[in-house]
Amino acid sequence: MARLMLSVIFLFLVSACASSSLDQSFAFDTTKNDGILAIKNPRINNESWLFVQKVNLTEQKFVGSPLEFSTCDDCLPSSNTYKLEKSDTPDFRLLPIPPGTYAIVGLLKWERIGGNQRTSLHSCFAKATAVFEVKAGKVNMVATAKNRNNAVSNLTQLKSLVSTFPGITSDVISAQLLAIIAFDANGQGPLQSTCLNGIDGRSFNILKRMDNRTIASLETTI
Repeated sequence: MARLMLSVIFLFLVSACASSSLDQSFAFDTTKNDGILAIKNPRINNESWLFVQKVNLTEQKFVGSPLEFSTCDDCLPSSNTYKLEKSDTPDFRLLPIPPGTYAIVGLLKWERIGGNQRTSLHSCFAKATAVFEVKAGKVNMVATAKNRNNAVSNLTQLKSLVSTFPGITSDVISAQLLAIIAFDANGQGPLQSTCLNGIDGRSFNILKRMDNRTIASLETTI
């Protein structure tokens, strides 16, 4: 259980369909009602989907439908995830979303098994996943690091990248880890028919509340 809790605090993110490169004219400031979720590309593969779910910690229930966070470079753009990069810096993915508390509830990735054949791999993070906060008018980074020093390095890299976009004047901050939760996976099988199906209003258990000072970070568990 301790190992599971540790791996959940440092979970890794991934998501659905393609990410298009962010245009230099992109503008975002403190007046925006949304926040931006930023994650350093986990590079699980080029056809992966992370499912980001809004949560209500007070009522211990999920709210609404999952949002897709994309790491795909090769497929057609069909999500609002953008790629932020320059030649000498690892790329980050950005997703504008409403402010609030969120958890990564599932991962779907496609793997090629020869020729044009592919197989899908599904992961539901029902046993334990991290809840973090996205603030309005901010670029909120969820780190892809195993310790605080590396998480701070992620933040430094992101700030450097964002500074090259004159239209982004918002602060770049580390998203704060609020809690570790567990929920009913709703059976076994494809994510869309089990883990994600009917997730709006589904209850979850709070395994541990955090002090809101721990940097939310995700470690590859695939």
